[in-house]
Amino acid sequence: HLNPTEVWGASTTASSARMLLSLNILRGVDLVAKDHNLLTANTSDPYCLVFIDGGEIGKTPVHSNTLNPIWGGPKSTYKFQGDNETKVTIEIWDMDKMSSDDRMGKISFSVGEMLKGEHSYPNEWRVVEPLDGCKCSGKLQFRLMQVSESKHDDSPCSKIENVSKKKLKAGPRLKSHSRKSILQMASCALTPVTLHVYDVGNNKSIKRLNKIGKATKAGGVFHTALEIYGREYSFGGSKQNVTGVFACVPKQNSIHTYRQSIFLGDCELSETQVTILLNRLRPEWMAPTYDLLRKNCCFFCKEFAIELGVGTIR
Repeated sequence: HLNPTEVWGASTTASSARMLLSLNILRGVDLVAKDHNLLTANTSDPYCLVFIDGGEIGKTPVHSNTLNPIWGGPKSTYKFQGDNETKVTIEIWDMDKMSSDDRMGKISFSVGEMLKGEHSYPNEWRVVEPLDGCKCSGKLQFRLMQVSESKHDDSPCSKIENVSKKKLKAGPRLKSHSRKSILQMASCALTPVTLHVYDVGNNKSIKRLNKIGKATKAGGVFHTALEIYGREYSFGGSKQNVTGVFACVPKQNSIHTYRQSIFLGDCELSETQVTILLNRLRPEWMAPTYDLLRKNCCFFCKEFAIELGVGTIR
């Protein structure tokens, strides 16, 4: 399989209609179960294959034992040359170690169908269709965008020294990169997405408890927020019938004690597109629906990160 960073079709003779495109596979929901043995009953190990005009250009990572895989990030993003007539097919497969992989379905579309303006919601949901007659179910979320070939080259990196080397960690989709590489990526990202982690409240006892929990892998009591375009966003509860999504200056939430930051990746969305995405999330995250265990700030940050295209937060 080709490296996702390689550009498919770049050698094709360019015309005024051809453009550089970026496809980001975000997640699947309620996919069909293909494993029915005693150890892994009613689940699957899904991955996607991406085809442009019938030619395979990449494969996403495999996610084990789930019908709701979350992809996103650089290993699930593919750049290619195309025009409005270019056909994109995403096949979903179940990895099987003991026999041949099983078909789980597909989605297909032309580039012209999916390209949206800057003032539209950037992501798309499609119902999974049968692949060669296989049984299928669920939906796939993805994003297709036109990108500028010179965008990254024309954007100077900020100084790495401005990023805290001590408190900046790598997100789950970037674990294979070195610390130096993470700092470079964070400095050069067009639209960096950073998760800020706080110890809940301003009580030193909570901070000590979280330190012990981290050392013993027992967990802790944390508040989280996602930073993008110079503001951090999180979710809180109240009895008022208003959205629980709120913003503040990054790493400056006065109610909690800042602990560390985790670089999740570069979403490459414009500020207008991020605003549209947030406006779509706000009514789904109303303050009275806050639940300490089932719908808190961590759940919001996870959903926001997936929608931004950088994967999950852990």
